[in-house]
Amino acid sequence: MTQPAATIIAGSLAVVAAAIAFIGLLVNLHHQHRAERRSRAIDQITEAVAAVETLAAVLGWLPKAEPGSDSTKRANQKAIDTIERVQIATARLEVFGLDKAAEATRAYTLAAVAAGGSKSNPPSEADNARAASRAHAVDLLRDARRQLEMGATRTAYEKTRRWIKHQRLDRA
Repeated sequence: MTQPAATIIAGSLAVVAAAIAFIGLLVNLHHQHRAERRSRAIDQITEAVAAVETLAAVLGWLPKAEPGSDSTKRANQKAIDTIERVQIATARLEVFGLDKAAEATRAYTLAAVAAGGSKSNPPSEADNARAASRAHAVDLLRDARRQLEMGATRTAYEKTRRWIKHQRLDRA
């Protein structure tokens, strides 16, 4: 083999190696971005659950507060702040594409506001609707979190099969 041919082959191999390294870097960056996004979505789900549970607790305090007292004013302000917190968490869930969880959280907020801080004995229909709506919202938030966490543990084989399936669908 002549010197120029060997130089061309060595240069070609270097270009191929650089291209493979570059593709590996892009794939790594893509996976890091997905993991970061998944982590942020899980954080938002956690925030939404905390906001829903805080709202349930605040609405439980309201009937116990003395009407017209400072504790009632503080409880009302806490309820307003918590409703805002739930609404912000709901909007963030929508940004992450967790529409079912966001809708359930929004439905709980509406049921909670409709029922207010009432605690009748026996529980009224509004109290029962609020409790059922809260349970539904928390269940959907848990399911969304579980699905995100399962996505993180998907094997390389499953990911490759899924990618191939999508490639076939794109061509069809």
